Amino acid sequence: MNSISTAGQPDLSPLEIRLALFENGYHPVLARGKISDVTGWRTPVASVKDIAALTASNPAYQNTGLLCGALVALDIDAPDPETAAALLAMAEAIPGADRALRRVGKAPKICLFFRATEVRKKCTTKAYMVDGIKCQVEVMGDGQQVLGFGDHPETGLPYQWIGSSPLDIHIDDLPEITAEAIDAFVSAAGQYLAAHGVPLIQPREGATQHEYQPTEPRAPAGDGIWAELKAKAMANLGVWVPALGLSGTRTYEQGYLARADFRPSTSSTGKTGSKRGLSLCFSPEGIVDYADGNKGFNPIDISAVALGVSPTEAADWLRSKVGDERPPADSQRYSGLIARALSGNKHKRPEAGVAAAPVREMVPANDNNSLLPATPAMHPDPYNPSAAGGLIADIAKWITSTSVVKVAELSLASSVALMAGIFGSRALTPTRSGVNIFATTIVRTAGGKGRPPSAIRALADKAVPGGVVSNSDPTSFAAFERILRRNSSVVAVMDEFGLTLQGVNSKKQDPAASSIRKFLLSVYDQADGVFDGKAYASADTKKDDTPIIGPALTVLSMTTAETLYKGVSKESVSDGFLNRFVFVESSLHPDGVKPPDLSADSSPPASIVHDLQKAVTSFPVKVEMPGRSAKVKHRVPFDDGIGSTAHRAWEEVFLWQHSRAWDDTESKIRGRAAENTIRLATLRAISRNPWRPFVTVEDVQWGWAIVFKSISIMEAGVKNMAGSEQEELRNAILAALGKAKNGVLYRSRLMRLADIKHATMSDYTSAMAWLYASGDVIDISEDGDGSKLMLNSSQGNEE
Repeated sequence: MNSISTAGQPDLSPLEIRLALFENGYHPVLARGKISDVTGWRTPVASVKDIAALTASNPAYQNTGLLCGALVALDIDAPDPETAAALLAMAEAIPGADRALRRVGKAPKICLFFRATEVRKKCTTKAYMVDGIKCQVEVMGDGQQVLGFGDHPETGLPYQWIGSSPLDIHIDDLPEITAEAIDAFVSAAGQYLAAHGVPLIQPREGATQHEYQPTEPRAPAGDGIWAELKAKAMANLGVWVPALGLSGTRTYEQGYLARADFRPSTSSTGKTGSKRGLSLCFSPEGIVDYADGNKGFNPIDISAVALGVSPTEAADWLRSKVGDERPPADSQRYSGLIARALSGNKHKRPEAGVAAAPVREMVPANDNNSLLPATPAMHPDPYNPSAAGGLIADIAKWITSTSVVKVAELSLASSVALMAGIFGSRALTPTRSGVNIFATTIVRTAGGKGRPPSAIRALADKAVPGGVVSNSDPTSFAAFERILRRNSSVVAVMDEFGLTLQGVNSKKQDPAASSIRKFLLSVYDQADGVFDGKAYASADTKKDDTPIIGPALTVLSMTTAETLYKGVSKESVSDGFLNRFVFVESSLHPDGVKPPDLSADSSPPASIVHDLQKAVTSFPVKVEMPGRSAKVKHRVPFDDGIGSTAHRAWEEVFLWQHSRAWDDTESKIRGRAAENTIRLATLRAISRNPWRPFVTVEDVQWGWAIVFKSISIMEAGVKNMAGSEQEELRNAILAALGKAKNGVLYRSRLMRLADIKHATMSDYTSAMAWLYASGDVIDISEDGDGSKLMLNSSQGNEE
């Protein structure tokens, strides 16, 4: 995908944005985060007066969405860059797509806007796991809304419009899209996803039924996940049904009647708006849509379709109305959390005369905890070299351009590592930590991991001779120490880091791997101190035992995901070994793999060599002896010093890391989030301005984005490690299929079994995605929707 520059949002208030949208023919929708639950939101606003009144009465709704119907939104919900690029290319083949408005919330996801020739309801592909990432295409239609303005609830950054936005273009001037074009696009997108991914089991939709049938008096509204929450919602209709925002909602006997705004009218005369009947009935006995074949819903289903959100988001919304059905948390653990969240995670009082920052909405990061702290703002696309800028970008682009197998993420990590190796002997962060990093890039087998380390070795040898990069792949404590004695700031390249982890955590522990772990634990934060190395009983054993002043060891390692996850253990999490590392997940480059150009010159360009040498000579602190650190390293300051916006941005990460909302494992995984963020931020600052570096807000947000992604990778590893709940759930599914006749079970039966029914839908989906990918389970349902499963006996029972 070509890199694109995105224009920021206009400096307008939510009211001004909504009025401007209305003037251009759009129907604005008020939203909290991604959720729109203002009563009657699916009914288009009729006047400027209505917009002003709704805005005034709902001040917490700072985001603004666009009501779909006449407006059609092609939502490419693909976090995988290669998949997003392929799907966008398909969308760009639609006639008029070059004039479609484009909005980015969390890159590389993107949304294109057209004008419908025929109003129709939402149309989607099935969801697929592509390289472990959920990808899907949704075409939003009648009864849906798409956010366009405000802050994205996950990134904390404003939604971006590429070029013009609905504030500039009237809806009548949007390119038209036909029903045939939509169907063709969805079909093509579905075929691509099916060819490149593994089907993701969709949340179960309520089966058509004439009457809602609880299994027992006041019992859960159906079996499976969220059973207690659904039962609680059915017993307390009054606290959540009116908040769904369905038009015409009114009390009826012991429940409510409302219009089914989320679907087209079933009337043969095509009744619309207030002329439609109140066919949706909520009662303690059940929820039924009498005008749609007596279709039954449970509280999760109806909340999801009415609010236009996922089942997990619907469950969280219901909890906010009826209360949490899960066991109460330890009050000590959450002490002060709400106060911090309401203050935007800032403990300091605002300075006199300075307006307080707006309260940021807390967005749950998972299905198990609705009290998680707000995620600090971050850069939306940190792996893009242009996001780093300066020398880091120049070096990363050169590495990628000269690689046969192009891995942009590994090129970026290698570039950052080289900067850390060169300036580790000269610089400290604003918090006085070193700028050395431990980086591990997760690559595919034969995924191009050889070129980037060799490229930075060649560049370092030419620009700053002295052994800044060592590719000897050290295999013990003593080997690492020898490397560090030759140069106190060095990049050590390690191959197959996952195997080292496995050696540390295997039943028969590998002494060499254990010694590596011990060395890395001890040297990580010694850049502003003194390291004595390993002590031996005999003085003759160690030829040089002089202290190493200011050692700044940077590690650049590679591994595959499978190898890494096999090596993750509770011990590596609890002792702080894993959280010292920044994990970067690679993806296929849009250019793919091409035969090498044997005539091409892959040697370091003279321009980059010159710029790197100039950066070293112009840096505020000089190294007096090659291979040794400066006597006093330069402490790179925050832009505008302590208390500045850059400092406060880093403090937000620090407070997020130390939130009491995390459980013990989550807390340990996040244990170095703030420190790794400031190290990366300082390297970016040096890369951009080596003669007078200072850390800006942008530096912090870039470093934090990389660290945040790293934490997600670590959590996936912990989730799938031996003895984890995910492994137990997978084993329970395999055991159930093994006991079934011919190894076949329907999903509805499987999810009701004792060892499985308590799992959340996200955990069940993850477990099934793993089992599909491993070949242990086969989907034999006619529609390929995972409703009928079979154990693949040909896989054997090697585990």
